[in-house]
Amino acid sequence: MTLYEDYQNGLDVVIYCEKAYKNLLNAFKITSLVEDGFYDATMWPVFLNIGCIDWITKKNGALDLVKDSFNLCGDFIDSRQLAMMRDYEQMPIADFLKLYKSKVNMVINKEDSRAIKCITGLASDFEVLDCITTKGPRRFENEDFTCCVTSPNNEFKLLMVCDGVGGQVGGENASELVVNNFIKWFNSCDLKFDNISDELNCVLKKIKEDIKKESFLAATTLTFAIIGKERALIGNVGDSRAYLIKDGIFNQVTKDDSLVWEDYIDGKKYVLEKDMLRFLPYNNVITNAIDFINVKIQTYDVLNSAYDGILLCSDGVSDILSDETMMRIFSESKSKDFLSKLLYESCFGNPDYPDKESEELLYPTLPGNDNASAAMYLRR
Repeated sequence: MTLYEDYQNGLDVVIYCEKAYKNLLNAFKITSLVEDGFYDATMWPVFLNIGCIDWITKKNGALDLVKDSFNLCGDFIDSRQLAMMRDYEQMPIADFLKLYKSKVNMVINKEDSRAIKCITGLASDFEVLDCITTKGPRRFENEDFTCCVTSPNNEFKLLMVCDGVGGQVGGENASELVVNNFIKWFNSCDLKFDNISDELNCVLKKIKEDIKKESFLAATTLTFAIIGKERALIGNVGDSRAYLIKDGIFNQVTKDDSLVWEDYIDGKKYVLEKDMLRFLPYNNVITNAIDFINVKIQTYDVLNSAYDGILLCSDGVSDILSDETMMRIFSESKSKDFLSKLLYESCFGNPDYPDKESEELLYPTLPGNDNASAAMYLRR
């Protein structure tokens, strides 16, 4: 009888968790001994840091041992669980597993207060108009802010995702200020696509002034989509992204304002596929945000016939999930469940590790390491 079967037959949960944790350590030891006849306990934190669970478990029966040990939290233990162990290493393993499970449920079921939903109009206008955000299992604060809003006359829809710049004082305030000011402008102005550039410049100037009042160093990314009856205007500052969805295919329409992306676009340094860029050092060093000194906003005018839907997401999603993985989640989901499943995968799903080794590549950012946010419009 396996350990998990013992648990199902009445084994105390604390005893189960303690034995499961010992099994994991034993699996790591077995794998190390077989690899090179060497076991050094000091290497354990290193493997926790890089989330290298595949290396630990896929050899010599260790995978089956770990699966059996951690069935309480799912079908297998993954690198997010290991990464969280690093953060809570002083916590008894039984308490840790309960915490982990509660955080998984939080991401799926608890709607974050930093999402504004003001949706009116006929349900026939759209299949999905929704937004979602979570601080994730490892962050203590959520610096993202997102919204989905329809205009008072029901002629326009607004999607926004803002990601407060990490390491800057007041990032969470900057993202909230941008969203709230943008919504006020969106609801009050006589919106027309022909003069929208001038209107945007005015609202951005007001936003910058408000951010300065809040904090001299505060900054945030801004990605938005204003959707009319025939056209959509998409704008971006920073490294959050906008995708057009057509026939289940995701096409990124915005460009990341980051050092890595700029070198990639210039073709001077990187010859990698786009989805490999997220594994590179300095991928999260951005070159543009509100409020950087010289803010440049990219805008894209798109005919509605060019897409079935629009997805906006923060780098807490796009740094973890490849475009292909997002399309897979979309194809496997009911449309109304897609955003929840997208954030779940960003926080707790399997990482897409590089297929081949490269001196330039680092291990990917661990899922759950960042806040994650998304907003979507999907036509019927």
